[in-house]
Amino acid sequence: MTAHGQRKKELYDEIKAEETEIASETSTAYGENIIAWYVHFAEVFMTSRRQQDIQQGVEELKDYQVTTLEPTGFDIVLANPPYIRQELIKDMKPQLQRIYPTTYSGTADLYTYFYTRAVELLGPGGMLSFISSNKWFRANYGKKIRSFIADKCTVHSITDFKDSPVFEGATAYPMIFVAQKGNMAHSAIYTETHVPNGNIDVKTVIRKSGKILNDTAIKGENWSFVDRETAARIEKMQIGSVPLEIYVKGQIYRGILTGFNKAFVIDNAKREEIIAEDPASEDLIKPLLMGRDIKRWSILCKDQWMIVTPIGVNIDKYPAVFKHLKRWKKELQKRQDQGNHWWELRACGYYNEFEKEKIVFPDIAPKARFAFDFDGAYLGNTGYIIPLADKYLLGILNSSLVNEFYTDISAQVRGGYLRFIYQYVAQIPIPDASVKKKKIIEKLVNKCLNAEGQDCEKWEAEIDKIVTKLYGLEE
Repeated sequence: MTAHGQRKKELYDEIKAEETEIASETSTAYGENIIAWYVHFAEVFMTSRRQQDIQQGVEELKDYQVTTLEPTGFDIVLANPPYIRQELIKDMKPQLQRIYPTTYSGTADLYTYFYTRAVELLGPGGMLSFISSNKWFRANYGKKIRSFIADKCTVHSITDFKDSPVFEGATAYPMIFVAQKGNMAHSAIYTETHVPNGNIDVKTVIRKSGKILNDTAIKGENWSFVDRETAARIEKMQIGSVPLEIYVKGQIYRGILTGFNKAFVIDNAKREEIIAEDPASEDLIKPLLMGRDIKRWSILCKDQWMIVTPIGVNIDKYPAVFKHLKRWKKELQKRQDQGNHWWELRACGYYNEFEKEKIVFPDIAPKARFAFDFDGAYLGNTGYIIPLADKYLLGILNSSLVNEFYTDISAQVRGGYLRFIYQYVAQIPIPDASVKKKKIIEKLVNKCLNAEGQDCEKWEAEIDKIVTKLYGLEE
């Protein structure tokens, strides 16, 4: 501090040399421009630091208690970690798995590991404040990091901006996350907002729209972002019901991923052309639905078909199909989603389920859109099937209460659309009902199906009334 000129330079060089030696001896020489925290900030991790309590108010929020403690770590970690998708860090994954064994997931994006490191660098009572993508809240790859943070920290507030353009030129689904290392009695505040122009007064939004979460909302790997009243409703719906996953014995199947739709998806004219050349081709050409074709109670008839060539198909028996696919041989050879040969689709153990009457639904929709397929259509990868001819189940799935439940538990994407994927759909509670009640719902469902979803409000209201009583939620 008091050295000048040449002596100051000499001291600087000596310190750098010592740092390099210490880094080498403690295996922290990771590479150029990589900070060895425990070397460069050694004083932060010393056990001789004096303990003092600081009342740190965030605006007028007086319940934030930041404690500057002796060992071992920072008082605050503030960051905007880089949003780099997991597909772009394949070479790093073995090292990430070795360094972060507790929270590693093979499909996790890079920013999630910054949370782990931040918690590790914090001292007891230290504050973590991040702005990052919100996807780890609900995604499967976020299970371990959610469990880790719930175990190590107390979450104070979450401000979710959804698809607001907070970062220019990117839709990153940003949120501000504030937590404190250590476990203490505190209920998190969750705020959901959308800011069209990216400018926001966070304090004002929290005061206006923030809701206090249930005491058990941030526990383990499954977090819930609903207020206490909604949490009570969800709990009551789950009591006496079984999750859809159990009700259907795990039979919730995604549509087929071809890897190159241009070759496998054809229109009616091309279908007739191929069959005219070789009638046997009809065996491999199946009616096709995509997610966009599925509406509430109805399916839009589309002029589209899928060439289904499962692993092991004797392609020599279908020369016209082979001739058609051969036009895209180079593209088909490059697919990751293929079977043992370039003309085959990827492995799928449930092709036969598509042939049945079944419940179908899209993977993205603004609200619950479950319909019934009578024709044995195949689905593309933007839809799902439940291969059961269960009209009672269809009525439950299209009920208002299930739509509310699903909106509360699932992830949203741009424009407020919902993701209807296995991990969320599997949680829908299916109530038990007497044979008489089931038959009443089935009759009402048939009316909605026959009307193709048009002017069904009266029948839907009757279904909702019965379903409300089945969940024990009647007033």
